[in-house]
Amino acid sequence: MTETNMKAVDDAVVDFLREDQLSLGIVLGQFLKTIYLSVILSCWMCLRLLGTLPGMIVTALLIAGLVSGVIPLPADGVGAWKVFKTLLFVIGGSALLLSLFGLFAILIVPPVVFEKDQVVIGSSRIAVSEITRLKLSESARSRLLTICYEQNGVITEMPINLVRNEATQRKLDVLQAWCATREISVEMR
Repeated sequence: MTETNMKAVDDAVVDFLREDQLSLGIVLGQFLKTIYLSVILSCWMCLRLLGTLPGMIVTALLIAGLVSGVIPLPADGVGAWKVFKTLLFVIGGSALLLSLFGLFAILIVPPVVFEKDQVVIGSSRIAVSEITRLKLSESARSRLLTICYEQNGVITEMPINLVRNEATQRKLDVLQAWCATREISVEMR
């Protein structure tokens, strides 16, 4: 590479904006994971609620009411089904709310900018000297760029989903040249 080209690559700014990070396939894949995790988290919250003081009080009152006969046990399948439906409604409602919050989190992606001496991800900044390596992997729907960096002795990985298209490929080519001038290794998987 000539010195002029090295200077151009050294001064290059690579930015991955919202259109580079979001596609229908990426959103659907992330949203399905979010729904799955929301259902598991909702079940965990219902069980965890029993361990809190209000949960214990409600549980104690229910047991006392059942033992004393104030609250009748469901004698048939219809009563038991109503209790089960109520429990499913609570779990489903909380899972729906968590999934909606997850969808909003998926749709709000910060821009990622590789500048001369730092990487800016939204409002956080990573110095180039802290970056240990970049990992680039591909799936059928997207590319995954993972920035590995070390701050205060802790190694952190920051994954960034990227759309598979020509514009993103050109930006990745410039990014690989950017990494080469800064002696940052790029792992292709």
